[in-house]
Amino acid sequence: MAAAVLVLGLQAIAAPRSSEQEAVPRDALTLVRQALAALEVSPPDVDVATERVIKALFAPDTRGVDMPRVRDAAQALGSEDATAGAAYLMQALRPAEAGPTRLDPSLFTPLPPRATSGSEAYGLLGLAALLVAAGSLIVRR
Repeated sequence: MAAAVLVLGLQAIAAPRSSEQEAVPRDALTLVRQALAALEVSPPDVDVATERVIKALFAPDTRGVDMPRVRDAAQALGSEDATAGAAYLMQALRPAEAGPTRLDPSLFTPLPPRATSGSEAYGLLGLAALLVAAGSLIVRR
């Protein structure tokens, strides 16, 4: 009885590991996007990016990815150059029909939050207060 409980416990512990391994995508496009995302954090996670780029090199589905640029990114990441690696990965995601034009790196940079002016913020705050007051009147009736 105790042996059966031990075996079931070990199976439960081992099961999440196999599901984590299956969760890794098999297409190069997703892997390259994940590698680029790992390089966009501060500080860049070069180890995760390198792992994803290597998996992308061996991915069976390479549609939508310029694989020579991925190889260049792997070399740059191997020498711990996150900036060059990110540049190569952005080039690898360029659509084939775009031709020799370069991608604008600002397209991959998130926009800073927009600051509202004082009068606009007070107007929104007043509108929200009116909506809360109207809602409380409706609920009380």
